[in-house]
Amino acid sequence: MRLYSPEFAADPRRFLTESRHRHGPVVPIELAPGVPAALVLSYRDASPTPADDSTNSPGSSNPVDG
Repeated sequence: MRLYSPEFAADPRRFLTESRHRHGPVVPIELAPGVPAALVLSYRDASPTPADDSTNSPGSSNPVDG
């Protein structure tokens, strides 16, 4: 899915709904010509599970925060 396309700009909700049906919660996209990425369509699909103590416990390392 090309996020820079006029078709996406005209009706992004339709494109995202169709993409979820076609690809599931993670959709391959193109941010700009030649710039691929993955779009996670919901916070629930992107967030770690509460039962995963390795990512939610105090003192655990977070690669994003350093």
